[in-house]
Amino acid sequence: MKNFIMQLFKGVLLSYIVTLILLLFFSFLLTYASIDDNSIGIGIAAITIVALFIGGFYAARNLSMNGWLSGLLVGGIYFVFLAIITFAITNEYGFSPNSFKLLSTALIGGVLGGIIGVNTKNN
Repeated sequence: MKNFIMQLFKGVLLSYIVTLILLLFFSFLLTYASIDDNSIGIGIAAITIVALFIGGFYAARNLSMNGWLSGLLVGGIYFVFLAIITFAITNEYGFSPNSFKLLSTALIGGVLGGIIGVNTKNN
């Protein structure tokens, strides 16, 4: 059980690291390239899916069981931490349609990564 929780939190931490790196790259891209403002939401959603795919993949591959559940939990924990941080910074408590979009994106990315991760061999 301790290993299960540890691998989940490592997956979440990896997801945040990947998110940070990709958002930094995306911000430079937005600064120096002429990208339509409508594309920002799509870019952030793609970054979230990729980051949580990697985190879910990592957790499920190291656990070698329940890939979809591992990915789902990684995505859920990621969202809860992000919601707590957002609420603490903005002092706005409640969920918006964007919150539910982020939750859906996080869970989908995590589950897909978990399903694929559990089906790869851990050498």
